[in-house]
Amino acid sequence: MRRILTVVALSMLVACHVYRGPEQDNLAFAAPVSVDSALRIAGTQLQLHGYTITRQSANTIVTTPRVIPSELRNPPRDRPATKWILRVEVTTTLANEARFRVSGYVVPSARPASGQVTTSTVTVTAADKQLFAEVQTVADWIRDAAQRASGIANR
Repeated sequence: MRRILTVVALSMLVACHVYRGPEQDNLAFAAPVSVDSALRIAGTQLQLHGYTITRQSANTIVTTPRVIPSELRNPPRDRPATKWILRVEVTTTLANEARFRVSGYVVPSARPASGQVTTSTVTVTAADKQLFAEVQTVADWIRDAAQRASGIANR
């Protein structure tokens, strides 16, 4: 019984460590840095690439809304420009590494409906190829910087 539990625990550990690919609506990866370091790395990378951080909780960074460039909008490209935000959440894995989850959200322009103005966010998914590719790019910046900080670049 003890042997089975050991095998299950090791399998879970390997699964948490190895999985670094896209999920349906976010990109997740792990790096051997502390959560505090991970948040600093993510914030620095976002700021270096022109994003402004509006909120940082204990384990989450959110950027201010930015207009989505026309080349990243799904057709029709002539529709009104909408904005988007990025969210980076950092948790700890079983291997005591930082697990990053990077996701994007579209913030549509407020539209009057029956005299009321409402806004809602829509999660960027892999179905939106152009915008999801930009989320991937942001995740790559953060992952590369985290790997450099941990000394495991080019692995």
